[in-house]
Amino acid sequence: MPLPFRGGPLVTGTNVWAGSAFSIRTASNNEKFAGASMQLTGVQFTRSLFARKGVQFSWIVEVLPFMLARVGAPVNRLPTASYNAAAYTDKRRFARYTLHAAYGFGVAPFGAELARPIVSRLSGVFNVTAGGAFFSAVVPYGKATQANFTASPTLALEWRLNSRYAISSGYNLHHLSNASFGAANPGLNSHLVFVRLAKAREFKR
Repeated sequence: MPLPFRGGPLVTGTNVWAGSAFSIRTASNNEKFAGASMQLTGVQFTRSLFARKGVQFSWIVEVLPFMLARVGAPVNRLPTASYNAAAYTDKRRFARYTLHAAYGFGVAPFGAELARPIVSRLSGVFNVTAGGAFFSAVVPYGKATQANFTASPTLALEWRLNSRYAISSGYNLHHLSNASFGAANPGLNSHLVFVRLAKAREFKR
């Protein structure tokens, strides 16, 4: 991990989180996936850059060691004899459109977090991370790719347990896109709820 900021420790906190999607849609046309699911676990390493009047701003590097997507094409995108006949008659290609599981691993080296106190031990948290992920199968379907770029904004409420530990829960929009490097780019927007446990050298807010 590079150190562009002088002074102080490189890592000032570590967060572990897990989330599950309550809604999954294509990014291109906001189409719903039938029977789809997404589960993620993540580890975040934070570097506190400044804290002023209770507001804390941090740099985040995130690793997603386990991603499980269960996806397939929306019903209206499935190949038929008249629409995409080549994929309809080829079992291997047709399987890329049907509901399938894909395991993934991701890294998001670009991230930032802003936390602002609400009351004594409760803070509002906003963060965003960006990077990439690679899956064992095509995500989400068809002519899309196994490799995708990611962007993930988060809103949460954080409860400080003591001077070193805090727990938070909230909403995360996890976006996947191959940026049109594939033959098709339907993209994937997963709307997740998550829980995160944070450990810091010392919470300033």
